[in-house]
Amino acid sequence: MNPDSSVIMKCSTVASGAKPRFQRLYMCLGALKKGWKEGFRHILGLDGCFIKGHHTGQLLTVIGVDPNNQMYPITYASVESEYREIWLWFLELLGVDFEINNSHGIMWITDKQKGLIDAIKELFPHSKHQYCVKHFYNYSKASHKGLILKQLLWGAAKSITKKG
Repeated sequence: MNPDSSVIMKCSTVASGAKPRFQRLYMCLGALKKGWKEGFRHILGLDGCFIKGHHTGQLLTVIGVDPNNQMYPITYASVESEYREIWLWFLELLGVDFEINNSHGIMWITDKQKGLIDAIKELFPHSKHQYCVKHFYNYSKASHKGLILKQLLWGAAKSITKKG
């Protein structure tokens, strides 16, 4: 099988008595590696969400943007919770799998999760960082009621600035 067309999986366990116990699972879509390096936009969105039910935890995701501004999943992980050390583990694996040796030209889009922002700064010091407009609006709407802020914010986010 071509390694660029496979799913890369890594599992982490912890010792729990005589048997190891599942801790976290990382999955990377290796087929996207070549396209990301050769032409996809180097804009990566990161976020986490809760896994509810009998087996709880967090689902971390990295989403990419292709040349047509379409989003696609790059990698995801099922982890025990969302904090700095977990984000470091997740992003280190992403960096190795996608051979991100020089972080110049990469734009990360995130929420304001402090552990995530710190992990990006540590692992990819030359990359740029922006907050997700949806999260930015959600943080601001409590003090700015009504639709005016939402309309102005999304209008600004969709506008294009030409360098002259």
